[in-house]
Amino acid sequence: MPSLLNPNLKVERAKTHLDVLDGRVADFTRPDRYRVSPSDDLEAGQYVVVLENDFPPLDFGTIAGDFINNLRSALDHLAWQLAALTTATPSRDLCFPICGTYSVSTEEYIRKCTSDFPTEAVSVVQSFQPYNSGNAYRETHLWRLNFLWNVDKHRYITLRNSSIELNFPRMPVALAPTTEIIDERGIVRFPLAAKQYMDFPPQVRMDVGFGDDSKGVLLTIRDFRDMYKFVSETVIPAFSGFFSEPPILRQRPKIRYDE
Repeated sequence: MPSLLNPNLKVERAKTHLDVLDGRVADFTRPDRYRVSPSDDLEAGQYVVVLENDFPPLDFGTIAGDFINNLRSALDHLAWQLAALTTATPSRDLCFPICGTYSVSTEEYIRKCTSDFPTEAVSVVQSFQPYNSGNAYRETHLWRLNFLWNVDKHRYITLRNSSIELNFPRMPVALAPTTEIIDERGIVRFPLAAKQYMDFPPQVRMDVGFGDDSKGVLLTIRDFRDMYKFVSETVIPAFSGFFSEPPILRQRPKIRYDE
């Protein structure tokens, strides 16, 4: 009987990978892993603080890919279960469509992908489409999920140290620095007058970015958490009314193996 069991199993597998990745990133970005080097740049009238950290381990990208693939697969499992409500032989075009922009061809594509869905379910699918956000479609969770899913199928998900937060509690707001990342080094430039307000070691936080630099897409582990929450707590439950079978594993009888 069709149910949300299979989509939820894929979602939970995605969470397993996300939890592993979250722990690895937290360990990699511990404050004691940074090397902080301050210096005076008298010619520029600046006090320069350089933060150095190693490049993120390459397997971060493969773990992220496993997370992305399972979460995206959950939506296609959902599509299969929706189609199974109306037919025993779903169309080969069946999938959960995700479209960033709207056009006549978009409408045709969604129609093909959802041809076996209950009519009301098609409307729910359309309500989640990134194109509903207009020019901000690239900021939506589903567009990012689908984009990274396609990236991971064909090439490696880009990794980089994506952002730096350097905090000196006594620093006046007027002496705010400029920050840039060059060759995995965070370079923070303060006015020389800021030097008297600095206590070392500073409070530091750095993120690992995942994405595709060529397309300007770079997400953090917090973005992944938000993406997971959106799919698991908003998208999939929105279809629960179409199913009568609860999305739980039935208790299997225990089997005894006698020696």
